[in-house]
Amino acid sequence: MTNQTDLRKFLVKAKKSTYAAGDIAKKIVEADKLMAVVVEA
Repeated sequence: MTNQTDLRKFLVKAKKSTYAAGDIAKKIVEADKLMAVVVEA
């Protein structure tokens, strides 16, 4: 299980990937216009 610090880092990275990464991040636009980020572990 991850600790809170790792979880926070993951969430910040995911948020930045959604809006600030431009075309670099792999994103999927859902039918309801929400954006999903593909996370590769």
